[in-house]
Amino acid sequence: MTLLAAGGESTHRGGSGRATKVFNAYGEAFCLKSLLGASGGNADRQRSEAIFKGRAQAFREEYLAQRTVSGIEGWPATQGFGTYAGGPVILMDWVEGRTLRSVAPYLPRTTRYGMGVAAEWVASVGVRVLQILVAAQDRTSGFSHRDISPRNIMVRLDRYPLRDQLANGILDLVLIDLGSAASIDARQMDPNAAPDFTQQTNIWRNGTIEYAPPEMLTRDAPGVQVLRHSSKIDVYALCSVLYELYSGHTPYQLMEHADLSPYRVKCDYAPINVPPRESGDKGLLDCLLAGLAAAQGARPSISDLKETLWHWLSDRAPAMAQSLAERPPRVMYAPPAHDLRLVPTPHDAGGLRGTDSRLPETIERRMR
Repeated sequence: MTLLAAGGESTHRGGSGRATKVFNAYGEAFCLKSLLGASGGNADRQRSEAIFKGRAQAFREEYLAQRTVSGIEGWPATQGFGTYAGGPVILMDWVEGRTLRSVAPYLPRTTRYGMGVAAEWVASVGVRVLQILVAAQDRTSGFSHRDISPRNIMVRLDRYPLRDQLANGILDLVLIDLGSAASIDARQMDPNAAPDFTQQTNIWRNGTIEYAPPEMLTRDAPGVQVLRHSSKIDVYALCSVLYELYSGHTPYQLMEHADLSPYRVKCDYAPINVPPRESGDKGLLDCLLAGLAAAQGARPSISDLKETLWHWLSDRAPAMAQSLAERPPRVMYAPPAHDLRLVPTPHDAGGLRGTDSRLPETIERRMR
């Protein structure tokens, strides 16, 4: 299988890695995700190489988590895992679309109050994400994304244009970036169980500060290892996202209080008060505030939150609720994952050039 890299505008670089859009000979798009290499000199380089080794272990954990939910609509399908130039890579389907953060300005709003998205659309987004999470729970013994944020929720645009999605009252959503994701099973809920990945490696994979619950912002709280293996992490993060859609700002606006501990703020204070724009919105806000409880045990489960939001939406916008009920995420065929071996090809192979000296590349698949 030969993959040819697209232009530089299709390479997205984050703090520790990059995702490159690549195509096979049939024009099918894939995402090749890789880690950025170690850099620096002398002692700094040795330290960065040690950090890179730890991140490579975490990257492998990301692949294993993503493979668990591959084939469920709303999650990227995983094709395989391999190494190249000393670093790991994940090959997955490319999600053509835009992040929820970039799409939010186009969502319907209550005309008298321009700051936030219309309440029924807040609920619709919430129900759809929860449907995706519940589908993952049904497929596995337990699964938590652990880093839900507006940048990690994609609105797919390759199947339905945005105007059609808005007309139908349901967005085609995909949860991406599973760098903090974790499978959950009964053993991990036992404080006396064998050490998990975090305990074995001391690599702590956190969520996005503005949206993450307190237990994802600390290492030394009592029982934190058990608390970090719960789907209620996603409940808190999603309610933070929905709160921002409704109000126009995050629950705590932590970026404006960089001198304060995010953990202490979320434990000691209530979210910024947001009055309902309409009398019927109170039920929605009550639902979101329940999900933002600092104590994990006080939050609803993902299933209970989905049902509560759906019932609120069915009273407010019955047609939107019906669309969501009629289109649950499908469990599709999951392609078998492969071990990948990446081999450089000449720069001018096929008359196409990659984004750097390593691309395009030939990927030879070897079945496990």
